[in-house]
Amino acid sequence: MTNDEQKKYTKALTNICAGENGHYVYALIDPRGGAKRVFYIGEGVEDRVLDHLKGQQKEQERLKKERDAKLEKARLIKDAEKCSRRIAEIETEYDAEFANLSEKYRTIGAIEGSGASVEHVIIKYGMTPQEAFRAESALINLMHLTGSLTNIQGGHATENEKECRFGTSKARTLDEFCKDCAPEPMELTEIHESIRSKAILISINRFAPRCKGLEDYWEAARGCWRMRFPKAQKCGYVFVLHKAVIRGIFKIEPNSVRQISAANPESDIGDTTDSIRPERKDE
Repeated sequence: MTNDEQKKYTKALTNICAGENGHYVYALIDPRGGAKRVFYIGEGVEDRVLDHLKGQQKEQERLKKERDAKLEKARLIKDAEKCSRRIAEIETEYDAEFANLSEKYRTIGAIEGSGASVEHVIIKYGMTPQEAFRAESALINLMHLTGSLTNIQGGHATENEKECRFGTSKARTLDEFCKDCAPEPMELTEIHESIRSKAILISINRFAPRCKGLEDYWEAARGCWRMRFPKAQKCGYVFVLHKAVIRGIFKIEPNSVRQISAANPESDIGDTTDSIRPERKDE
């Protein structure tokens, strides 16, 4: 793509793809060999789709300038053998630095260097940032199965995916999905005896669909609270359950509550949450 073409497309994209609903999802395609290969998926607004080509060109130009400056000095060496050896070293250094560029930049450089051009494809347009993130994430997950993508970062994880075992967004086989995303059952024997003997169990089935993390689970538990607080303090621990699965174990302290490990009541594996007292008027 020539500089004039980049300017033309930049102007058009800036006018078309702007504002809250101007986001789009795009692909960079390697056209060499007859079979088009998607090697990058992204989302953005305005001329974001062109940033990768521009970035690669800047990096390659920087490396060439540094190499040319070194070569100019090397050619001043009077000893022919030393001059030749130094020039070879500089070329080797240049190749090594080029090889250290990201796979995306190396792919773009190889395409442009072959006389072909990177194809820029707008896949879907007219989305909010959140919609574009989800569409991008789905496509990245799909294309990662082919092994052709150069994306370093995976797609944006949904709140449900963040709750999965690895907390990331990726395509999974049905077996992997069920293993990774189903909550792990916790046997009562896995829970420290000192916790089992003093625990309050609170089911949050009605509120769980709105929960996005531990703080939400705790707030849901407070909403389901049925015990006077002084009595709860004597128990010391709260098990928050959703569909009979323990979502969190919390230790009640005089002025705060903290998430703890099931196996070790002294461990602190969560952030301290203030204002633990349940919202009840009859205390």
